Amino acid sequence: MLGFYNEYFGTPYPLPKLDSVTFPGAGSFGAMENWGAIFYFEPYLLLDPALSTAQDRQEIFTIVAHEVSHQWFGDLVTMRRWDDLWLNEGFASWMETKASYVFHPDWNRWLHAAESRESAMRLDARASTHPIVRKVKTLEEAELAFDDITYEKGSQVIRMIESYVGEEPFRAAIRQHMRSHAYGNAITRDLWQELEATSPQPVTAIARDFTEQGGVPLIDVLSTQCIPEKNETRVLLRQGRFGLDEASKLPRSWHVPVTAGVLGSDRVTHQIVHGGGTATLNVVGCGPVKVNMGESGYFRTRYDAHSFAQLEQSFAGASAADQLGLLNDSFNLSEAGYLSMQSYLQLATHLTPSSDPVVLLQFVRSVLALDHLYSGLSSQERYRVFARSKLSGLLREVGWTAHDGEHANVSILRAELIQALARLADGPTLTEARRRFAGAATDPALTPADIRKAVVNAVGSGADTAMFEELKARAFRSEDTTEKRVYLLAAARATDSDTARRVLELALTDAVPEQLSPNLILAVAEEHPGLAFDFVVQHFDAVAQRLDSFARIDFVPRIAANGVDRVLAQKLATFAAKSIGAAGRETVERSRSLIVFGDEVRHRSLPQVDAWLGANK
Repeated sequence: MLGFYNEYFGTPYPLPKLDSVTFPGAGSFGAMENWGAIFYFEPYLLLDPALSTAQDRQEIFTIVAHEVSHQWFGDLVTMRRWDDLWLNEGFASWMETKASYVFHPDWNRWLHAAESRESAMRLDARASTHPIVRKVKTLEEAELAFDDITYEKGSQVIRMIESYVGEEPFRAAIRQHMRSHAYGNAITRDLWQELEATSPQPVTAIARDFTEQGGVPLIDVLSTQCIPEKNETRVLLRQGRFGLDEASKLPRSWHVPVTAGVLGSDRVTHQIVHGGGTATLNVVGCGPVKVNMGESGYFRTRYDAHSFAQLEQSFAGASAADQLGLLNDSFNLSEAGYLSMQSYLQLATHLTPSSDPVVLLQFVRSVLALDHLYSGLSSQERYRVFARSKLSGLLREVGWTAHDGEHANVSILRAELIQALARLADGPTLTEARRRFAGAATDPALTPADIRKAVVNAVGSGADTAMFEELKARAFRSEDTTEKRVYLLAAARATDSDTARRVLELALTDAVPEQLSPNLILAVAEEHPGLAFDFVVQHFDAVAQRLDSFARIDFVPRIAANGVDRVLAQKLATFAAKSIGAAGRETVERSRSLIVFGDEVRHRSLPQVDAWLGANK
């Protein structure tokens, strides 16, 4: 990796060595890029052949790639002010994925990175968003800047700009930036000046729009019309803004580099769309037109009914990236009320077991997201019948056992399916997981590394008191910190509330390493947000002693953010007024708005899901 970075940056790594230092446990971050001696918590560097999955291997690779790239962006050239933190973190997040394509192109990490992009957009599409380049005046504000907008939106904006100007001109600007500012400091404007000098087309307006203002552009496809005599399709577009609340829908304008093409064609049209008026793209060929081809642009796309119907009918012929983009946009537009959730469900019917495994992962996670919205509702079981049927069908095709020559992403899909079905209380999956868990001591082949963690997690999801005690006993017998962490975090996934309460109580005992306690509580909160919130408020002093400075500001809001009940939003506001200072207002507002949005989606989208299920029995 050092050799690759030496060549890419055009400035060789200048120190005589680069040490990797690891420490037991886990914190609120994974690693720190100290120049010449990178610090990692154990789970983010060490691979255990008996425990580590394909996903662990990919994640550890990207973390190492991220931290090593910081030796240039961050250490050799350091941002001048905290306002430009993204020059460190956005570029390292982009480079970790770029490096993966050099060493492991088969992983297709840009597809995986779409999940992080979605997290950034969900944060960016709310009133509590902020620009990538943000004003930082205090230590607390600096710590709050380490969020998905800085990391993931920053990464996606860099990818979009590189795609727009071209890989070679972009790299030339990066190399000049390193030469100009080595052993010194830089601000965002310095980079744009270098890029303007190497780019074949103007780029500063795009860069400034996406880094100096918050929000997510929305590109509306108003119509697509084939012009047979010209063998082209005329596409009428309009720019708007995608938002999850009223404040985030206020008008805002960007210079958006838009790409479009007919599915199945390699001819792509490029155009900058700016302002609130309409724009026309003339796309080569006739057929269903996909906007944001390859999904390198940071914006959402909404299609008119006719254009969307064409894309749905031709979904199987789209690339994996374009399939993933269509699914992500339709799900999120449906959540936010721009479309009916039936649009997403109908599009997802075109997925098959032969679809790209990362695309299928999007469906698995969306199924779980909808199930979470059904929490506490009488209609949840009817939805779960549908969800279990779809996911168990996929698991039957994938199987519990890896095949020779199997793609690494299939292994990740298998593990996700096992864990998802356990959370959905699927009887056959829970029974098989328990069988393998019980028999693994005498037959290790029952839990090979690629599914061992998934099996343990599945057992944890269905754990009763007896299984909780078994998981706890195995954790405390183990002298391996990674294995101990696996068993305890599995217990924290329990869907049974009494078991979840026992995990919370255990988290504050001396038996659990202090660095792991917050992770256990956060894991419980994913399934039981109200229970975890009440527990932390009741024991806040004890919990606070186990939090590092990064986590103290946002820990309680992060727990509450899992909820979809406005009562929890009010509880958070009451707690914040007493125990969270001004520095935490941003995180409190983020979490409060997310809870309120979840409640709105329950009332708006779940009736649409129910109606679709009734019509598609």
